[in-house]
Amino acid sequence: MIVSWRALRWDKTGRCQFGSLVTVVLLLCALTSLSGIAQETIRVGVYNNPPKVEIDDAGIISGLFPGLIEHIAAQENWILQYVPGTWTESMDRLDRGEIDLMVDVAYTIPRQALYAFNEETILVNWGTVYTRQEIDVLSLTDLEGLRVAVMRGSTHTVDPGGIMDLAERFAIRCIFIEMDNYSEVFHALATGD
Repeated sequence: MIVSWRALRWDKTGRCQFGSLVTVVLLLCALTSLSGIAQETIRVGVYNNPPKVEIDDAGIISGLFPGLIEHIAAQENWILQYVPGTWTESMDRLDRGEIDLMVDVAYTIPRQALYAFNEETILVNWGTVYTRQEIDVLSLTDLEGLRVAVMRGSTHTVDPGGIMDLAERFAIRCIFIEMDNYSEVFHALATGD
């Protein structure tokens, strides 16, 4: 900030009047404080789920949602602090107030009671069943007797209409093996676990 010395009042002896100097000092302090308030640190929970959000080996966060959040942060004068973890760790952190924002959370009615969701749809979310080549799954009933890897806490896993709910409603007996992320799910599928 530039302050003109002409704004100060000088008496006939050439000394600055104390009241004017105090006013300028207080004004400078207030503006300095306001500039500090204008920038807010937002703690953002992230987990590995490419291409929506990805954490590489060097800890670099990228993907659709981080790109969008970084754009909003620039507009809002936010400082982003990414807090990596698994999906369930991040959701627990959100519940405890250890993070301010969690990326890639599908809207559900139970979650709406707990969290504030944006009003614009960013990405349409759906679930897909992947199998090894020698296994054909054309309907849910084909899961009977199979070991099924799922991501722990995902809306596709545990929410109404998720795979566990559907298996229960259709009396499909399969074994669900919960993993921390989809990379683990696909690794288990590839190895036959």
